[in-house]
Amino acid sequence: MPLEFGVCTNFLETPDTDPVGMCRIPVIAEAGFQYVELPLCHVAALSDGEFERLADVIRSSGLHSPAACNLFPDQMPLLGGQANPGEISAYLEHALCRASRLGIRKVVFASVSAWTAYGSCQDRRAEIVELVRGTVAPAFQKYQIRLLLEGLRRQVCLLSLDGCTVPVALIHTNTKT
Repeated sequence: MPLEFGVCTNFLETPDTDPVGMCRIPVIAEAGFQYVELPLCHVAALSDGEFERLADVIRSSGLHSPAACNLFPDQMPLLGGQANPGEISAYLEHALCRASRLGIRKVVFASVSAWTAYGSCQDRRAEIVELVRGTVAPAFQKYQIRLLLEGLRRQVCLLSLDGCTVPVALIHTNTKT
């Protein structure tokens, strides 16, 4: 497979009315990039009409979208007493259905705020593993999308998920502790 270059639209400055970065996609294509990485939490929040427009913009630009970042919106509690497994499952069904329709095959689990909202990930390791095994991974398996856990600090990378039978890949960062 040849090396491709893409742009994560989550890091582009876009109007508040365009958190996905849809307005930047034609410019990304014109600049010679081959793909866009979209923030899935914002893709999931689009109306049906906006989503169809996004799909058309990507298709007409000649780009593809093999990966997405920011699986969960910051305001969705994932751990502890405020977490609602039914709400999380419904959200995943909606978001991953859209991801699949766009051709997304890999999704990064969370953004910085999604990890740090729960304090030390080392202390919450069992809860995080249970969330991934029990709720997140089955949804990913259904759509044959690979789940990526982004290691922001060495303690997050220690979520080895040993013995986990779900398709989970760990991304190691070069962050030093």
